[in-house]
Amino acid sequence: MDITDIKRFANFASVQDLLPKIDRQFFQEQLNQSILVKGFAYEDISARTNDFKAINQAISKCQYIEFDYRKVSHNATDNSSKHHRLQPYRLLNKNGVWYVVGQRDGRTQAFCFTQITHLQVNTDTFVCCEDVKAQILSTDSLYFSNHISEIILQVDVKVAGYFERRDLLPNQELIRRLDSGDLLLVCKNVHPREVIPIVQYWIPHIRVISPSAVQAEMKDGLRGYLSI
Repeated sequence: MDITDIKRFANFASVQDLLPKIDRQFFQEQLNQSILVKGFAYEDISARTNDFKAINQAISKCQYIEFDYRKVSHNATDNSSKHHRLQPYRLLNKNGVWYVVGQRDGRTQAFCFTQITHLQVNTDTFVCCEDVKAQILSTDSLYFSNHISEIILQVDVKVAGYFERRDLLPNQELIRRLDSGDLLLVCKNVHPREVIPIVQYWIPHIRVISPSAVQAEMKDGLRGYLSI
């Protein structure tokens, strides 16, 4: 493997910014027992290799796929699944979990790969839309509908450094640093379900400024938890 292959793999795995400079000298001098990278715990999909390859091929050939899909349900006895016909656009790994992102009935949706069963690749094809490709590539979100245009949050100075070091929220942008040292952040074009769990993790050092409905939803959830 030469340096060009290493750079291609780094881009493919989205780790091109992990190390300060990817060059031959760095790998020769530095990649030894002194460097250790601990990332996400990735799910094991080795038993589904054939399905993974089939979807990847369908994407490259713009072929429809069909499958049964079972959502994770709060009801432990609910094992029902639905049949879907999808125009697949991307196999996407987010936080160690693989998703199939595509278009169904004119809507862009993401399906967890390991929850897909009875996969079939059709011979009929579709016309790939460049706007859909751009939409998928331009967002950190796994939700492509029912978005809120922006969610504004205030982060306490005590933990501000963590949010400055890297983006912990989807589509995170800095509005400004307040005189107190607190941060005002905005998450643009996101679904509340992606933001609320992160806010709850950082309580009491972060709160939703707007929209008020998101802050109210989070408070209701906490009240329900405390009443258990």
